[in-house]
Amino acid sequence: MCAFGILALITSTVMQIWHENMDKANRAVSRRVLREVADSCFRRILYEIQQHDDGMTANVADFYARDWLKLEGRQADRYRFYSLRLEKKLKAAAGASTDDDAEPLFGDGEAVGTSGSGDDDDEGAEGAGSINLIEVTLHLYFADEGDDKPLLTLKTYIPQPESTE
Repeated sequence: MCAFGILALITSTVMQIWHENMDKANRAVSRRVLREVADSCFRRILYEIQQHDDGMTANVADFYARDWLKLEGRQADRYRFYSLRLEKKLKAAAGASTDDDAEPLFGDGEAVGTSGSGDDDDEGAEGAGSINLIEVTLHLYFADEGDDKPLLTLKTYIPQPESTE
């Protein structure tokens, strides 16, 4: 009788360890899938930067699975738990920006030192060497939760596209 008690104790311990390891494995797979989805969505947004507005929100099942991968049904629905939000900010990386909306990339906007001859009487030099960048940030969230803490955030800077007017 004592042998059955020992066998039951060992079996329950092994089953508990097995369940804990399966939970860890499932979480790892979910994180890997989330990173793949985030990277793919971020690349798509960067390639099509002018088609996506600041503040854009979308469900990943629609934006990624149905529109891009052309998945249907249950295959696309596995992504319905996630949503994404895009933020774009104009930043002035170098020089004096001619765009009033551009925030300085470094510092608080005060002029820091300049290089050159020190002559300040160059007229028309304002904005001559300016470089504007777009700070692109993608946040992934759980779709149904009202939590403002993203699961994953990706950020990069790209040159501001030339206007085609």
